[in-house]
Amino acid sequence: MGYFKDKHSDFKKSLNLDNAKRLQFISAVILFVVTLQAVTYLLRESSLYGSELIWTKFAIIGAGIIVVFLLEQIKRQVTFALKYSTPIIFLSVFMMIFMSILNTFAAQAISNDISIYMMVLMAAIAGNRMEPRYVALILAGNYMVFAFGMPYYQADSNYLFSHLFNGALINLLAFLISNMFYQYSLKTYADKLNADMVNMRLKLLSEKDDLTGLYNKRTIYKHLKDLIENNKCSDKQVHLGILDLDHFKEINDHYGHLYGDEVLKKIALKIQDNVRHEDMVGRYGGDEFVIIFNDCDGQTVQRAMERIQEEVKKLDFEVCQLSFSCGVAVWNGESSEKLFERADAFMYDVKKSGKNNIKVESYKVVNI
Repeated sequence: MGYFKDKHSDFKKSLNLDNAKRLQFISAVILFVVTLQAVTYLLRESSLYGSELIWTKFAIIGAGIIVVFLLEQIKRQVTFALKYSTPIIFLSVFMMIFMSILNTFAAQAISNDISIYMMVLMAAIAGNRMEPRYVALILAGNYMVFAFGMPYYQADSNYLFSHLFNGALINLLAFLISNMFYQYSLKTYADKLNADMVNMRLKLLSEKDDLTGLYNKRTIYKHLKDLIENNKCSDKQVHLGILDLDHFKEINDHYGHLYGDEVLKKIALKIQDNVRHEDMVGRYGGDEFVIIFNDCDGQTVQRAMERIQEEVKKLDFEVCQLSFSCGVAVWNGESSEKLFERADAFMYDVKKSGKNNIKVESYKVVNI
C-alpha cells in the first residue's frame, strides 16, 4: 500500500513540475503581450482607451510577475514551493483567468467581444494537467465573476446574452479538454508504472534463483567483481564463503527431488536469516551456496558460519539431520575468479577431512 502511495505522490510531483513549466511559459507570453499593450496605450492618448483599462493592464502585469515567480520556485524545486505546489498551480491558473476577465470587463468600452477571456482561459486550461475537481472549481468560480460582473460593463442585452452563452460554452469545452488531458497523463503514468514493475520483475527473475529466491550464479559473480573493484582503494575485507551440503545426494536418491527442493528452500532461509543485511547470499548450483561478507574480519565470519551451521542442524527433516562443509577465502588483491578458486579449494579440504566443518582463511578451523 505504501508503495502505491509513494508512487501517487511521485505522480503529483511530476505533474506539478510539468504544469509549472508550461504555465510559466504561457504566463510569460501573456505578460509580454500585456506589457506591450500597456506601453502602447501610454504612448498614445490614454483617453482613447480609458484609464480603467490601462490600470487593469498594470494590475495584470503585477499579478503576472507574482505568478511567474511562484511557478519558478516550483521549477527550482524549492522545498516550500514543492510542498504547496498544488495550491500554487491552482492559484496561478485561477489568477490568469480572473485577470483576463477583469481585462475583458474594462475592454468592453472599446470592444464588444470576450476573445481575450476565451483565449487566456483555453491557454491556461490546456497548459496544465490538474485534477478535474480543481479545474471545475477554477472554471465555476471565474465564470460566476464573469456572469455577475458583465452586466455592469455591457449594457447591450444582445451582446450580454452572447457573452454569457459563449462564456458558458467555452468553460464547458475547457473542462472537457482539461479532463481529457488529465486522464491521458494519468494513463501514461500508470502505463509507465506498470512497465517499470514488469521490468523490475524481469530483473529479479534474471538475478534470482527460481527455487530458493537467492541470487543466482551470474549475479553473484557480478556483485563480487563490483565489490572488489570498489574496495581496491580501501582497507575493507571481503570474504567469500562456499558452502556445500553434506550427503545431500543421498536425500535426492532416497526421497526424490521434490523433497530435496524443500530441503534446499529451508536451508536457504536459514542462511539468509543469519547474515547481515550488507552481506550477499546466493545459490551457486545444486546444493552449493555462496556467501559474500563485506567489511568484516575473519573472526566475525567464523562466528556467522558457526551460527548458520547450528541453525541448519536444528532443522527437522524427519529423515535426516543435515550439515555442511564450508570454505571461506579472504580477498587479497586477486581477481574474483581466483578468489572463487581458493574458497572452493578450502571447501574441498573440509570435505576431504571428514566434512561437517568450516575453514576460514587466516582463522583456525573449528570442529562442530
